[in-house]
Amino acid sequence: MAARKVELIRLRQVEFQYPGGAVPSLTGIDLSVRAGELVLVTGPTGCGKSTLLKVISGIIPLESSGRFSGSVMVDSLETRQSSLPELARKVGLVFQSPNDQLCASTVMDEVAFGPQNLGLGQDEVNRRLQWALEQVGLSGHRNAQTARLSGGQKQRVVIAAQLAMGQAVLALDEPLSQLDPQGAAEVLDCLMSLRQKGLAIILVEHRLGECMELASRLVVLDQGRVLLDRPTREMGEYLDLLEKLGLKIPDGFLARKCLAVDSEDQLQKKLSCLRPPADHKREFGQVVLALQNVSHTYPEAPQSALQDCSLEILQGETLAVIGPNGAGKSTLLGIMAGLHRPRTGSLLWRGKFMKKYPPVGKVGFLMQNPDLLLLETSLGQELMSGPRFLRMPDAARRSRALAAEIGLKDSWDVPPWTLSKGQRLRAALGAILSTRPELLLLDEPTAGQNQANIHRLLTTLGRQKHLHAIVLCSHDLETVARFADRVAVLKAGSLIDLGTTRQVLSRLKGDQAESLKPHWPLCTSLELGIDPPFLTLDEMLAAAGKEVPACARTS
Repeated sequence: MAARKVELIRLRQVEFQYPGGAVPSLTGIDLSVRAGELVLVTGPTGCGKSTLLKVISGIIPLESSGRFSGSVMVDSLETRQSSLPELARKVGLVFQSPNDQLCASTVMDEVAFGPQNLGLGQDEVNRRLQWALEQVGLSGHRNAQTARLSGGQKQRVVIAAQLAMGQAVLALDEPLSQLDPQGAAEVLDCLMSLRQKGLAIILVEHRLGECMELASRLVVLDQGRVLLDRPTREMGEYLDLLEKLGLKIPDGFLARKCLAVDSEDQLQKKLSCLRPPADHKREFGQVVLALQNVSHTYPEAPQSALQDCSLEILQGETLAVIGPNGAGKSTLLGIMAGLHRPRTGSLLWRGKFMKKYPPVGKVGFLMQNPDLLLLETSLGQELMSGPRFLRMPDAARRSRALAAEIGLKDSWDVPPWTLSKGQRLRAALGAILSTRPELLLLDEPTAGQNQANIHRLLTTLGRQKHLHAIVLCSHDLETVARFADRVAVLKAGSLIDLGTTRQVLSRLKGDQAESLKPHWPLCTSLELGIDPPFLTLDEMLAAAGKEVPACARTS
């Protein structure tokens, strides 16, 4: 029998409560991870996942106030009896956004920075630099400018910078949430290679379908406690728990369960006989916002971020804008919001040319980083800030009702920056909705959100009678399929496709399909030649005459 791999992480009865927190963020955590394991950690937004990673890295309690108890051992070091520099040699912590960690202008300087600060000789620094870049597949990019890398490449540079420190443990906090499918695939391939080389990896993610094949175990947190710690191969035994917590169950697992089939061949045979329902033809109103031959180039950029784009946003519709990282999606939203002035072309608001900005209070823009929008000392003040600035009546009552709609009723007096990432995103959305905009622009609004919160967000938007149109940029094609009336596809700054959601998604083939990665129902439909394709799992199950589980419902 092979020897058991060494235990690199051990937590025993760990508890932590933030200053001012009403309840502990972690309670009674017992967890261990061995070399060569990749443990996937998931749970509802705010359940303690990011806090767990801070505990493992030693940030809690060494650099955080609050009440901490229990024992944390990392590669033979007790975190409370060590220093952060010591622990930095043991644990590499990778944040959600690589831009939060990158500090050097070139890949070589970024990866060499850690070893140089350890006081290592130049030969050893060079050896570690080359080795770390080879581990993440970037050995040919050592002289590349970090600012010009793709999202997936940036995330891999951050991982390489941690590996160059010589750690045995890698902890990642939702590293896929801001990546397009191609970038996510690059990072996951990298993690699989590192796991095979013996690292212990803790991966916090909501995107279970993409990560389950890599992981040896699934750990589910809820309200700061471990509810489940089981091998991923046993996933079929705990689908009900994932559904109860509002987590996204991989569609393939759920389809096999609901259709009562035991194998992939049986599943495909049953699905090949089904056809999706006909789309209901919807009538939309007048043009809310029109772009006419709009182009934009950033200062000193070698090429245009947006080229000759013409697009109309219709009253009553939700338009999804999709495309790989760097396609121009955020630039397009920035132009619609008035943050960027187009180099060429015109914008019209309800038929009238916009000189510079859209009408005050008419357009709301939820940026990809919601923290940029949170400025007040409490959630309540945040939600009331916009209405008070616009001198809107009854601001306090409507803001409290909105706090309940976005699932933050109990956080009215809480400082926004103490909320979890997903909660902060909902707080920023609430602050925008409180001003009652007519056009809402959303840049990756589902990042860091579990399935239940995504449904809540979409339901909340559906209740906002003041909203006349929504433009949604997202890599999450399932959300696009459920929510969008039309889809626009951008590539390298150009609009290359536009039509109804089913029309456009059915045309995703070749390079487009690879870079956008169709979600399971669409991908399965395309593979089986079902034309028009299914867009969602609930469409598939309804066509088979099966009851649709709550976690798969469109509304």
